Amino acid sequence: MLNQLLVRLFTWFHQEEGQDLVEYALITAVIAIPIITGLVLAGLPGAFQTWVDGVAAAING
Repeated sequence: MLNQLLVRLFTWFHQEEGQDLVEYALITAVIAIPIITGLVLAGLPGAFQTWVDGVAAAING
């Protein structure tokens, strides 16, 4: 009985299902975080707000 439990635990720890999804998520995070940080530090929110204000002014006439 103990041997069966150990075999099940061993196979459960060595399953590779879902591993690709985790790897892709980590790669995406490693790429996205510096890009988002760079955009925020470059002043994109201010530029975006200026654009939104311009669109709102054009709509309101």
